[in-house]
Amino acid sequence: MDKLNKTFYHLQIAKCGGTYINNMFVHSLFNIFNENSIKYIDGEYHLGWQEIEKIYTLSCFRDPLKRTISHYAYYKNGGHEGKPVDGLPNFIDWVKENKNLLENYQVKNFLYTKKNFNLNPFNPTSGMDPDFMSIKVDKNKVMNRVKNTNILLKNSQLNDSTCLNVMQKILNDFGLNKKSFIDKHKKYDHNITIGSKEIYDTLSIKDMDYIYSINDFDSEIYMSDSLFFNDGK
Repeated sequence: MDKLNKTFYHLQIAKCGGTYINNMFVHSLFNIFNENSIKYIDGEYHLGWQEIEKIYTLSCFRDPLKRTISHYAYYKNGGHEGKPVDGLPNFIDWVKENKNLLENYQVKNFLYTKKNFNLNPFNPTSGMDPDFMSIKVDKNKVMNRVKNTNILLKNSQLNDSTCLNVMQKILNDFGLNKKSFIDKHKKYDHNITIGSKEIYDTLSIKDMDYIYSINDFDSEIYMSDSLFFNDGK
């Protein structure tokens, strides 16, 4: 790989462990890339697919039910600003109200490219990007882009060992003679958004089946272990 002609990109999907990945090793990679004049794109603001020649893409999927619950809990807790939302419907009613946003949410990130940084593909009541809302899922295009993703992780894989191995692979792929490490000062539990477990515990089998049904393609990809780093193990 010609490291000088490659651009690293973390395609960060909301509520799929992206902040954890950033804190564990991606931000450390950015520092190394800066030292070696390697280009990178910071995907922290959910930029979607980047159609750039010779791009090296990392991304992460999550169990669709858990991701949707976390999306709701994050929004209910006030999101980035931390101001709790009053009068919010219960989880299932909220999902039904925002079905167009939430269905197959993860694969739509592979069909979306942010053009306006004042908009977002996440908050249904503030600054929602109409480009994201208008996406029609093209399964062939999604599968092609997923397969062209250099490293695809499952949220369930995220631990010290996997992060070290993935960082080392990226360093090796960019021809950098460095040993991987984890930023222990930024380590924290990536799987818990306040209130998520309590919401999960209230759901019936019917409720869970509904969430999976509107995320059928997300579920299909999530269950396809061969698409993931180390076969999803």
